[in-house]
Amino acid sequence: MKDATAILAIVVVAIAVGVLAYAYYEGYVIPERIAQEKVKWQMAQPTVTYIEPSDIRMEADPTVLNYTAAVNASDDVATQTWQNTTITFTVKEISPSKGGKTTVTLTLNPSGEEEGLPTELKQDEFEIYVYGVDGSKTYLFKDGKYTGGYTFDISENQIKELTLATTMYACQDVFEDGKTHTITLYLYEPGVGLNGAGKVIDYITLTLTT
Repeated sequence: MKDATAILAIVVVAIAVGVLAYAYYEGYVIPERIAQEKVKWQMAQPTVTYIEPSDIRMEADPTVLNYTAAVNASDDVATQTWQNTTITFTVKEISPSKGGKTTVTLTLNPSGEEEGLPTELKQDEFEIYVYGVDGSKTYLFKDGKYTGGYTFDISENQIKELTLATTMYACQDVFEDGKTHTITLYLYEPGVGLNGAGKVIDYITLTLTT
């Protein structure tokens, strides 16, 4: 009888220990492991930051590039012709991350996805470039392809003007008479936006008529 009582006591103690161990495992070990895994998962996630871009506004004058006299009814351009516009950049605010001065790019194709020109104007016989006061040319579009654009520095409270030139070369049956096309120019600032990946901060449109 004593042996049976002793065995029963051992069984009861064993069960109690088991219950306590299970409760400890369920109440502490599992939540602790879950917390550790959550921390590991959070550390593995990429850090997302947003860098405020500069506030720079663009305006063009004139906004219409009139090639109606250059392209005749036979869709020919008899002689090379130019149409220019003046673009004004007005700085409202430079990004706090830039220390009062930033670098921007005037471009037709800022990310390799946006298309600043319609298909009808993406021709070898059409060019767009920034014409410098020293006579230099920085191309935005040449030989039927987009280029990197015109990159320049600009500072807080600055107003900058530049001449944007477009030209059609003498050609036959390239540009269609009586058409209206839209050209979009983008102002791109590197090092801002989501994770500092760069961002288009303004854009303007020009109308080209033939």
